[in-house]
Amino acid sequence: MGITVADALTIGALRRGRVLAGTERLSNLIDHVCVMEQPPYRQWLRPNQFMLTTFFWVKDDIEGQVSSIENLVEAKAAALAVHRGNFGYQVPQALVEQAQKFGLPLIELPSDVSYVEIITPLMAAVLNRQNYLLHRSEEIHNKLIDLVLAGCDLQSLVDTLSDLLQRQVLLSGPAGEVIRLSRDARRSAYLTPEQLSLECTRTALSDAFNSAFDSAHEANGAAAEHSETRESEPYASTTFFMDTGEVRAIYLPVQLGQSQLALLCALDSRQAEFDPLDNIALKQGVLACSVVLLKEHAVRNVEQRMRNDLFSELLTGGGATDPQVMERARNVGWDLTHKHVVAVLALEESGLDDLRPSRLPAEGSPASMDPVYSIAAQVLAEYNPRSMILQKDGLIVILPHLQGEFRREGVLRDARELLECVQERCALELQAGNGLVGAIGRAYEALTDLPRSYDEARRAIALRNAAHLSHTLVQFDEVAVFDVLGQVLLKSEQHTAFLSTIKPLLDYDRDKGSELVRTIECYFDCAQRVDAVARLLELHPNTVKYRLRRAQEIIGFDLFQPSYQMATHMATKLARMMG
Repeated sequence: MGITVADALTIGALRRGRVLAGTERLSNLIDHVCVMEQPPYRQWLRPNQFMLTTFFWVKDDIEGQVSSIENLVEAKAAALAVHRGNFGYQVPQALVEQAQKFGLPLIELPSDVSYVEIITPLMAAVLNRQNYLLHRSEEIHNKLIDLVLAGCDLQSLVDTLSDLLQRQVLLSGPAGEVIRLSRDARRSAYLTPEQLSLECTRTALSDAFNSAFDSAHEANGAAAEHSETRESEPYASTTFFMDTGEVRAIYLPVQLGQSQLALLCALDSRQAEFDPLDNIALKQGVLACSVVLLKEHAVRNVEQRMRNDLFSELLTGGGATDPQVMERARNVGWDLTHKHVVAVLALEESGLDDLRPSRLPAEGSPASMDPVYSIAAQVLAEYNPRSMILQKDGLIVILPHLQGEFRREGVLRDARELLECVQERCALELQAGNGLVGAIGRAYEALTDLPRSYDEARRAIALRNAAHLSHTLVQFDEVAVFDVLGQVLLKSEQHTAFLSTIKPLLDYDRDKGSELVRTIECYFDCAQRVDAVARLLELHPNTVKYRLRRAQEIIGFDLFQPSYQMATHMATKLARMMG
C-alpha cells in the first residue's frame, strides 16, 4: 500500500541517488524503510522493504555483499540503497551484475547524504500514501455498500466500479463467458462483448478463472492449517491479444462458500500501470458482487421453486383452468397459451424396460441428467425461448411453445423437430449424448389435457424400452399398440394364441439365425412397400422379396391376405416384446 521505488527517487535526498541496476523493477512497492548494518540481518527482512546499508560489516567481503542480493530478493525487498559512507566504499561490479540478474533495484547514494535525510521524508511519503489508500478504500467500500443496500443489480455495480477504477470492468463465468461488462469509464479503447467472446479471449479468461479458484483454495487451506491471517498476495493478472492490441487484466474470484461463481476483472488496453488502489477497489468490488450474487441466487431459487410447483400442477391437473394459475404463470414469466403437447427426455440406461407402474420413471432426477438439462435449456433459449422446461420424475420435461392455429400434425412435427435439435446438441457436447431417448405425448388443444399428454410421453418411453425399439425418438401413437400387447403378455394362453400364426417362422429364425419375422414386421410398418423396407433394414429389395416369399413357404399360406394382415402384424409386435 506504499509508494513505488520510482516515486521514492523523487523524494528528499534520494533524488541524488544513482540507479545502478534493476531499472525494470522501479515499480516495486515500498511499505517500510530499514537499515541493514550488521549480521544477522536476514531475520529482520520483510516484503516491500527499502533497505539502506554501507556494507561496513562486509566492506572487504565482496562475496558476502553479493550474496545479500539473493537474500533480499527471496524476502521480496523493494530495493537496496548503498551509501558510500566515510571509508571510500566503491560499489563492486559483481554487486551490480548480481542485482541486475535478479532484477533488484540497486541505488548508489553519495557519502554526504545522511540516513535521516532519506528515512524521514521517505516514511512520511509512505504513510501519506497508506493513509490515502485507506481513505479511498473506505470511500469505495461505502459507495459500493450503499449501492448494494439500495438494491442495485450487477450491471449497475460493474458500471460504478468502472467509474471508481477509471477502467473497464468485466464479470466473467467459468468458461470465460461475459456475464456483465461495464461501459469504459473514459469512453476510449472500449471492449465489446463480441470481442471478449473470441475463442482466444474466452480461453484466457477461463484459465484465469481456474487459476483464481485454485489459488483461493490453497490460500484458504494454508490459513486453516496454520491458523493465522495471511498477508494479502499481489493481485493475479493475465494478458490476451486482440485486433486492437494487447489487453491486460487483473482479477479476483467471486465466491460463495466453496463455490466460485465468477471472475471480477479490471481491464486495461491503454498500457496504464495497475496500482494498489486497483487491487483495493477490486477487493471491495468482489465483496459487493458476492452480496448481489447471493441475493440473485436466492431470488432465482424462489422463482425456480415457484416454477417447479406450477409446472407440477400443470402436469398433474392441479387446477390448470383456475385464473389464479394463469396469473401465477405470468408472475414467473410464463405464457400458458399455445402449450399443446408434452415432450420428455430420458437416459437409455434408466432401466424403463417394462410397463409396470414401478418401472415408470421414479421421483428424483439423477445427477447425470443435469448436463442434459443445461443443454436443453440452451437450445430452447435459442430456438423456442417461450417454451417451458423442468426436471421431474427423473426426466427432462418440455412444454414447447407452438404459436399459431392448433393443428395436431403441425404441433407434433414442430415438437419432434425441437426434440431432435436437443438430442443432436447433446450428442455433440456430451459423450453419452447418443444414449438420450425422447418421447412425445399426443397433442391436445385444451390446457387441461396436458396431464394426459405428459402421462403418454412417459409411457411412450417405457413402451419403447419394453418393445426393444432402437428409435431414439418416439411418439405415443407410434408405440400405443405395445400398451395393448402388454396386457396380452400377462396371460400366457392369450399370447400363445396370438403367436400361433407365426410360430413356424419364430422357430425357423431361432434355428437358422434369420430375421423373417423382423422383415414381415417392417413390411407392415412400411405400408407394404418393399423399397422402404430395404432402406430401413439396409438390404437389397430382392433380398426383401426373397424373405417374404420364404416366409410364406414356411407358413404354407398367404400371410398378406387382408384377413390375415392384422393378426400377423400384431403377432410380430408381440414377438418383439418377448425379445
